[in-house]
Amino acid sequence: MMQNKQVVDVEIRKALKEDKQQISAIRPLVYKNMIVSGLRQWDDEYPSDEILFEDIDRGEMLIALIRGEIAGYVTVNNDIPAEYDSVDLQYNSEICIHRLSVNPKFQRKGVAYALMEYIHRMCLQQGHTSICLDTAEENTAAVNLYSKLGYEARGYVAFGRRPNYRFHVMEISLQ
Repeated sequence: MMQNKQVVDVEIRKALKEDKQQISAIRPLVYKNMIVSGLRQWDDEYPSDEILFEDIDRGEMLIALIRGEIAGYVTVNNDIPAEYDSVDLQYNSEICIHRLSVNPKFQRKGVAYALMEYIHRMCLQQGHTSICLDTAEENTAAVNLYSKLGYEARGYVAFGRRPNYRFHVMEISLQ
């Protein structure tokens, strides 16, 4: 795992109901930024406010704050998509990362890295030994981030909402 990259003055905590409005305002900015970058792995329906708010209500979303403003968010849970069944997960991961998003205002400041490192520490403290996730093949920034963190590609899957996209399924051992 990559070590020692820090974001100055970042606070990471569980998202609260009072964060919903700010997250709802960030979501379309992230989507628009993806479109401008040529990425179409998400659309107007995914991830919707409803999906993100359910993540918050279940206590599964973490947020990164910089000077009190939400700089990024991510969902961490044990909801491993059925599509992963076609991929050989070496570590039989029980934890999966979903919907990592960084407010465009805070991109390239290490926010995603800080969230991921926090998740790794949190999962280790909870006794988990590995994590899995997926990201669109075309999302080279995410693929590079995950690779630098030590994630290994396990194969590709497609999702019904994006049948023409290939998603890398990646996994890391935390031991």
